[in-house]
Amino acid sequence: MSKIDEAELVELGWSRRDSRGELLVDSATAEEALTMTVTLEQSWPPQEGTRITVMEPGEFILGTFEAWKNDEAEQERAKSERRYWHGDADRYFFDMAMCRSENGWKQYDTNQDAWYFGVWVNLSERQIVTYAEGDLSVEDCADDAALKAKLKEMEECYGDPPPAFTAIESTGQVTEFYDTRPSVGE
Repeated sequence: MSKIDEAELVELGWSRRDSRGELLVDSATAEEALTMTVTLEQSWPPQEGTRITVMEPGEFILGTFEAWKNDEAEQERAKSERRYWHGDADRYFFDMAMCRSENGWKQYDTNQDAWYFGVWVNLSERQIVTYAEGDLSVEDCADDAALKAKLKEMEECYGDPPPAFTAIESTGQVTEFYDTRPSVGE
């Protein structure tokens, strides 16, 4: 089976984030950011008169790996969930490479599935991967009970699964076909 490995993600260009989704950098980069004037432009929806925010030197504060490693709450959360970001990714990277079915992964179908969103579960590794618009969450469940509880939470969050596909017969009858979601036995 194939568990998602942090070293592999970092090697592929994924940036580590804290539990709030904030980028983590080394101390030198954080110090350098404090000397910069940073312009942030609201890009969605793209329209004339887009809001621009200018942060003066000393206002652009980045979290550091050092502070993150010393934050007990962050470290406790990191035992079960790791967050990353990549600016040039899509869900198909996971479908075709990281979360392949032959490696024990199964897609967790939701009504939100799109090129920018997907969820996969590896029951034998007790791992859940969620990709959303460049953000990646990798969750490790300590045991089957924790995995079962997480799957229940996901079911409540995402609702009923959508049809995997729909067939329309020549008579006009519509038949929906569903793929079973991953589940942990009783």
